[in-house]
Amino acid sequence: MFDKIVITSDDEYFDQYCGHGNVEFHKRTTAQASSNTSTDTVMDIMFAAYDCESMLWVNSVSPLQSIEDITNCASTLSMDGVDAVMAVNTLRQHCAIGGAPINYDPNVAFEKTQDLMPVQRFVYSCMGWNRETYVSHRANGFPGLFPGNLELVEVSVNAGMLVKYREDFDLFKKIDSTQTSDELQRLVAEMPMVW
Repeated sequence: MFDKIVITSDDEYFDQYCGHGNVEFHKRTTAQASSNTSTDTVMDIMFAAYDCESMLWVNSVSPLQSIEDITNCASTLSMDGVDAVMAVNTLRQHCAIGGAPINYDPNVAFEKTQDLMPVQRFVYSCMGWNRETYVSHRANGFPGLFPGNLELVEVSVNAGMLVKYREDFDLFKKIDSTQTSDELQRLVAEMPMVW
């Protein structure tokens, strides 16, 4: 589905995975790849380096996303009138921001989760942009990441499992070393967190 695949990092370690097929390595400076580097900064760099109609960011911190998840994001981005896409997981759970309810009323009987207004959580596994819309808006001072019409694409729960902290990395190492589905089911049942 891609004309070109680019791995971008400040670490030349990834260059060994490039050079065959349509896979390239784009080395960023350390300043362009620090923990403080924002996604929009990376996209500005990539759109300046590559002349293409659109870009789909397949995030390495989501190692369990499926080909179907990626295909759904790519297909949606290619639709007429779509300027950007973001992968989401829809939650039917009681949610709050800063302690304030956003989809339930604490003064009424506790609602069944299936009756709650769903909350769409960005999972960052896959996101994409139409070049013309993104570049023109950024050139005109648009400060945001998603100019134009943003479409939210429902992806698998697995795609929403992100490697952000050491505990996440340890969990993925265990999943990777799991040999049978019974072991995997036991491991997931023992997870101390909700994805």
